[in-house]
Amino acid sequence: MGIDSEVLNSMFGPNWDPRWPCSLSLAASNGHTEILRLLLEHHDIDLLKDERYLPPLLHLAVEKGHVETARYLLQRDDVNLNEVDTLKGTPIGCAISGGHLPVVQLLLSDPDTDVESRGGFLSALQIAVRQYDPAIVQFLLTRPDVDPNCREAGSISPLHWSIMWDDSGSNQVLDALLAHPLTDPNIKDRDGATPLWQAVDRYKALEEAPKIKGGRKELDPDGICGGPSSK
Repeated sequence: MGIDSEVLNSMFGPNWDPRWPCSLSLAASNGHTEILRLLLEHHDIDLLKDERYLPPLLHLAVEKGHVETARYLLQRDDVNLNEVDTLKGTPIGCAISGGHLPVVQLLLSDPDTDVESRGGFLSALQIAVRQYDPAIVQFLLTRPDVDPNCREAGSISPLHWSIMWDDSGSNQVLDALLAHPLTDPNIKDRDGATPLWQAVDRYKALEEAPKIKGGRKELDPDGICGGPSSK
């Protein structure tokens, strides 16, 4: 871009401090990569040292789906790609919540990205299932570091979530989970309820229950007969 330090000083004055959160936040959240680069590099800002002044810029960029801005930030030594913000969110979680598959793929191209991070109490797969995003769920399930049976604090598995949160009737997320060779269709939550019981409990026996029952694994009959009382 043609903007240099003299232009910035003429616009904001010589005493302007780019650490004022609005400037950096707007550049990151709107995907203005070159402006963000200029602000950070001209004023020699260390995002780790000045973190008290700054919002998590990577979170802002990935939440809005700005691939190139995220790529620039990931190249900096002072950006933590697993940082937990004040809302207990991680960059990978923000990208998934926003439904931005290209950004998710970018973040996961770095082997240091923690897909099982519980900064926000949910893993990457659990967030994708709760957002009901079949494309991201399918992508995550191709990775060996993603556990299809991971549980959140209430011991609810992705399979449970796929039934609880699917109001579309398409069953795409459910199908993707059941197709994974390590998915346990008999997994129980802390109350002893299996996904099959969950499906019946939600009055969706004509949709989810037959699909699970007709899957590649035998089901524990207590999953539907016993329900939460069978622990």
